[in-house]
Amino acid sequence: MMEHGRLGVEIIVTGPIGENCYLLHDRETNAGLLIDPGADEKKIMHAIEHCGAQVKQIVGTHAHIDHLGVAASLQRRLSAVFSIHADEKQWLRMLPQQAEFLGFPPTEIPVVDRELHHGDEIMVGNRRGTVLHTPGHTTGGIGLHFIDEKVVFVGDTLFEESIGRTDLPGGSHQQIVESIRSQLFSLDD
Repeated sequence: MMEHGRLGVEIIVTGPIGENCYLLHDRETNAGLLIDPGADEKKIMHAIEHCGAQVKQIVGTHAHIDHLGVAASLQRRLSAVFSIHADEKQWLRMLPQQAEFLGFPPTEIPVVDRELHHGDEIMVGNRRGTVLHTPGHTTGGIGLHFIDEKVVFVGDTLFEESIGRTDLPGGSHQQIVESIRSQLFSLDD
């Protein structure tokens, strides 16, 4: 697990596409948060059990199947609150169809407990994160910025030496470039 101040971060690579699920763990309070649990529920649970985090929140950076394939199951199993940007509801409703189309296992739709908007606060114990709306890959794509820990989680908006794809419904090359410029490149290194 990597350390960002008092925030532990474990990257759990899941599924056939190799999607990154993030387990955040506040070392002071033992509170935990999962970002984008796409697949491999047993692997994710093993990581949670190994670090001892009390995960009560799941956040989706966007509602593509490779990022939320096991979100509903983990939401139930962990009695966790599920949060996603309000503009992702259409993609969220289509999770079962996405799974079928891409050959993923049958997938349930998680219950949205909290709709996120730009500027909303996400707490992981005593660690404070801010929602950054980063449309372009999808209309409701978000990042989570933990300023004190100097870390940001961007879903499929930005990759090393690349950007997220924009050719799927709701995608926009112009929007993703603007999101990266205004929301991500404006952040401190």
